[in-house]
Amino acid sequence: MGARHIPGPLNPDLKRLLTLCNMDRVWGRGDGAWLYAQDGRRFLDCYGQYGAVALGHNAPCVVETIRAALDAGLPAMVGYTQDLCQFER
Repeated sequence: MGARHIPGPLNPDLKRLLTLCNMDRVWGRGDGAWLYAQDGRRFLDCYGQYGAVALGHNAPCVVETIRAALDAGLPAMVGYTQDLCQFER
C-alpha cells in the first residue's frame, strides 16, 4: 500500500477525521457510492460530501450535462438563465 497523503491545505479537524476513518488517501476514482484506491481496492464512501451524497461519484446525468455544455462552448462561471439540466445538444 502506498503512503497516505491528503494534498493541499485542509481544515485540521477534517484531516483528523479522515485519518480516523481511514479515508486519508489519494483516491484513484469514484463510481456511485464507491471510491477506489490507486491499487484498485474498493471502499464504500460513508463520508460522501457535496454532490456525491445525493448523486454518487461521477453520476452519468451530471457528466453528460457537463460534457454537453463544454461541447457547446458555454462559458464557465457565468450565471445562466436556462436550466442546464434541460440542456440539449
